[in-house]
Amino acid sequence: MKMNKILAMLLSLACATGFVACDSDDEVKAPLDSPTPTNTFANYESLSFTWESIDNCIQYGYQLLDPVGVKIDAGVVNKPGVTISYLQPDTEYTLNVWAFAGLDTDYSTPPAVTLKARTDALIVIDSPVLKVVDNNGRVTIEWEAVEMADSYDYTIADSEGVTVQKGNQTDTSFLGSTLEEGDYTITVIAVPTAGGYTSSKPASINFHVEGVAELWRAEGAYYSGTLKQDWDATLIAYSDGSYSIPAFYGVEGYDLNFTVGELWELNFTVGTHYQQDGWNEWLLPTGLTDNPILYAYPFIGGTSAYSYFNAETGELGFGTYGFAMDGEWAYDEFYWVAE
Repeated sequence: MKMNKILAMLLSLACATGFVACDSDDEVKAPLDSPTPTNTFANYESLSFTWESIDNCIQYGYQLLDPVGVKIDAGVVNKPGVTISYLQPDTEYTLNVWAFAGLDTDYSTPPAVTLKARTDALIVIDSPVLKVVDNNGRVTIEWEAVEMADSYDYTIADSEGVTVQKGNQTDTSFLGSTLEEGDYTITVIAVPTAGGYTSSKPASINFHVEGVAELWRAEGAYYSGTLKQDWDATLIAYSDGSYSIPAFYGVEGYDLNFTVGELWELNFTVGTHYQQDGWNEWLLPTGLTDNPILYAYPFIGGTSAYSYFNAETGELGFGTYGFAMDGEWAYDEFYWVAE
């Protein structure tokens, strides 16, 4: 018994001095080398990180935190790198990376390594450069197309700062003379849709709208496709972009008033749009006793335009069903000598 105690004491001393290998649950394992991550790519919504491979590492763990410490993304990868997307622009994120050691190896997992990286800011596109063009009282606000802009938000305010009109358009001009007489301010913002870009700073300019004035008039001939007759008539152009043929069927007080659309189609501003039971007509009062209503069809259908206007060649026209909804299809036309 005494000899056994002596042998036990000697074995303990050998273990303590390292002369023999001894198993113990409390053995301290050597930590793996820590990764040294680098931010290798950044744009407005993504960050990419890489680090060198670590010997004896089985996987790498990562965690991305936002500026207030909220976890945005986390995971485990086999390769020394990760790309994280759907981030906020111009925001600093914190990446934590671990090199994981296997459970049955002689190594342990070291503490996380931390790296901060920022996403790119959105690129503010250029503001439009506005100018006011006054063509004999017809006021237009124009600007050159802005690179990367797909459309333009605009706001019109009167002299008291009250918004009177606002919208979004792809055109690079605004017809100011469609407004009532007065002083106005237009503010335009160029709007992109491509990723990585954001709207321009607002651009503003003041302009004045005179009362509606006559710009020019042309003497010509009006032709009725249904009556198969023509007569002298006058076309008048106004500063608000509208047109009129007074007494277009020869009866005073019954005028053909219209504007012209982007496809040079006529948009009537007199009469009534009738759409019911398959009929789609514009009912134009003529002042005639026997034929008081002209059933017109000035619309755009597919690739066909059923009305047209060309100031350079001096002609306009629109389809009609004559003086009955189911009448004969024809065209009413007006011709003049263009300057």
